[in-house]
Amino acid sequence: MLVATSKGKPMNYSNDINTEDVSNNQKWIVKNRVSDDVFTNRVNFLDYYYRVSLQTSQRLTMSNVLLGYRRMGKTEIFRRVVNKLFFEQNKKSPESVVPIYYTFSDQIKDDIQFATEYLETFLRFYLGFYLDEPKLIKKASGYNELRETAKKAMANVPSSETLNWILTTIENITDYPVPAKVAIELPRRVSDIDDTNIVVFLDEFQNANLPQFDFNVVGYYQEGADSPTCPHFLTGSAMSILLMEMVGKGALFGRFKFKKIEAMTSYHSSDLALKVAQKYKADINTNIAPVIAQRCGGNPYYITALIQHAAELQRCIHTEADVNDILAIDITSGFIWGELSDQLHKWITRINQSNITKWILYLASLEENGRDDDPSDDKEIDLTKIQKALKVKEHVDVDISKIRDIMIMLSRGDLLECRALSFFRIKDPVLSDFIKVWGKIEMDRMKFDQVKNDLRNQYYKFSKKSLDEYKGYLAEIHMSQILLASQKKILPGKWFHQEQSIEMPEFSFVNHRFRLSSGISKEIDLLGAAGPEAWVCQSKWVEKTKIGINVLKNLLEQSTEVKKNMNLLFMKQWIFAHDGLTKDAELFAKEKNIFWSDRIDLDALLKHLNLRPLYSFGAL
Repeated sequence: MLVATSKGKPMNYSNDINTEDVSNNQKWIVKNRVSDDVFTNRVNFLDYYYRVSLQTSQRLTMSNVLLGYRRMGKTEIFRRVVNKLFFEQNKKSPESVVPIYYTFSDQIKDDIQFATEYLETFLRFYLGFYLDEPKLIKKASGYNELRETAKKAMANVPSSETLNWILTTIENITDYPVPAKVAIELPRRVSDIDDTNIVVFLDEFQNANLPQFDFNVVGYYQEGADSPTCPHFLTGSAMSILLMEMVGKGALFGRFKFKKIEAMTSYHSSDLALKVAQKYKADINTNIAPVIAQRCGGNPYYITALIQHAAELQRCIHTEADVNDILAIDITSGFIWGELSDQLHKWITRINQSNITKWILYLASLEENGRDDDPSDDKEIDLTKIQKALKVKEHVDVDISKIRDIMIMLSRGDLLECRALSFFRIKDPVLSDFIKVWGKIEMDRMKFDQVKNDLRNQYYKFSKKSLDEYKGYLAEIHMSQILLASQKKILPGKWFHQEQSIEMPEFSFVNHRFRLSSGISKEIDLLGAAGPEAWVCQSKWVEKTKIGINVLKNLLEQSTEVKKNMNLLFMKQWIFAHDGLTKDAELFAKEKNIFWSDRIDLDALLKHLNLRPLYSFGAL
């Protein structure tokens, strides 16, 4: 049995770990929350934000919002970039960039409290950078200590006059008519006056507007962030509110670029699962890692929580049933329950609505919403059904327009998806199941143990995969990562059994288990869409048997359907056949120009793209 534990042979993941990360040498000013040995698949975001931060000195950088659902790694990216900027620059260079990092609290109740904290944070990072003194930032020095440090640092900063002005502003902040506006604009004024470079990283930016406390400073960033000398990078826990209510309209509209972070691919999610298992010494079969990735929707927090909980319970994860069992426990009473119930409470408190809001969210989660195993198959939530259920549950008549307004507010918190005033469940399988569990406990007053048992029973009824199906899916996720990693590159044709090199397109999306219409033959293992071109791919991990012509004919049939349904011009067909094709199938593939790769070919492609090879199941 292959397991990811300390007892077995150590696994080498050096290709995916950022081995040059500053935390390896204990160098940090804001502590990383994710250790280097499990940090996975976010290096491109680190490189991007580090690069554009440095370009501030050339006045090329525009303020930017990093958008993504909760727990996708946004905060970790910002923290690591801030650390890198602090430790990997020549601080005496006029081109150096001062990083400032501030997290908005969800308990800010007045402008003066915010302005004081904001200005002290700025001064702490500003002095810490120019004095090259990380401890000044790490120990969160109070203002009196900062002031004394500043008086001794006049020769170390770009302008003693500007530093004195900063101190005066902080000490007299209560004298200004709008303290928050003064605080927010100060970093930009400092960089403008001295012609220096400052980058402000703001986390949990949705808390810049807290209606329950009548606190809103969003509009003040119109001037503060609109500066080539001091760009601002924002992120937060509620993607929809950032996009739709804060920077997507009003005073900040047009002043920010957008960069989106998605769920991790199945390949990298599986990789993360094995790294976390190794870290926490959890007993996990390598072939079950993609199942964990799929069930957790590619969310790194859910993956980590599930495996960490399994290790804590000393439970092995060898089968899909093991995954289902531990996930059911975690959603109803574990790490995931604690995290999501806290987020839900905060959002419902934020929108300040009655008990009706809770009922609407719960009832919406119960709506039939397509196939649970196929996120692309979604159906609109029926508001009239919710209206009728409210009459039964709460004995109240609620107008459809009010239900719609509440659902819009819930969608702003990424608890529902709103598209053109139509509503759908969020594309987060764990969150969807959690809301049902929360509703049964909170609204239907069911006992924890009963709800937990019901969820375990529901998960048990999921279709079980055979070992060969697990293997096929493993190969499938490696194929999808090859498509993603090779975009706009040229690959040697020999690994596809083609005479010419393969010029890879840029894909708009790469989807697993794509379904055009009903019927088993219509489910496509992998579909990559690239404008007028598409790749239809199939994975056949069948050992000691070569794949025959009928499988290739089925692949061509699927390709024809895709071309017709999507109105495409160019089609590529690619099949993974573990032990290769029969002689007749090889001739057929050559005649029809079908790409094919056996185990040796696929491993060669993976190595060529610096990806890990397929697993070996010889010990199973």
